[in-house]
Amino acid sequence: NLTSLVTISFLKNPSINGSGPLCSYWNPTLDDGYGDWSSDGCQIDESYNDTQDYVTCFCNHLTSFSILLDVSPTIEPTEETPLALALNAVTYIGIIISIFCLLITIISYLSSKKLRTSENGQLLINLCLALIGLYITFIFAIHSTPVIGLCAFVAASLQYFFLVSFMIMA
Repeated sequence: NLTSLVTISFLKNPSINGSGPLCSYWNPTLDDGYGDWSSDGCQIDESYNDTQDYVTCFCNHLTSFSILLDVSPTIEPTEETPLALALNAVTYIGIIISIFCLLITIISYLSSKKLRTSENGQLLINLCLALIGLYITFIFAIHSTPVIGLCAFVAASLQYFFLVSFMIMA
């Protein structure tokens, strides 16, 4: 290690919108000999702010240096556009109408002994029930993406109802 710090300045690329610069170097001894980035012995200039065109690093050794930036997109709340609102309305209205018609089909088949006891009638009733389950699960799927466990359960339920529907139709 050097007794005085080495000053290195890096010009930021204006086309890359990165934040949180980190002064680092490639250390080939890390990660079981495969190498990895390390910031040991290096520090960023404390007066740095994101509006500057360059990043200054101070290091106590000489090697290949680099600036690592976090370029992951920032998650911003999405605005509901009129098109998105219209598509949501069409989705909900279509699902409500479909569930209503499926319920009418189930009620009409269950009210007639001849229809409900036939093999085709039983298949149709089961298909209607599977489609109702699919539609209701789809509504939950739309709103369950932020919760990982619930999202996984709803995805498995969707898969189940799709498979049931396809097997009944086969």
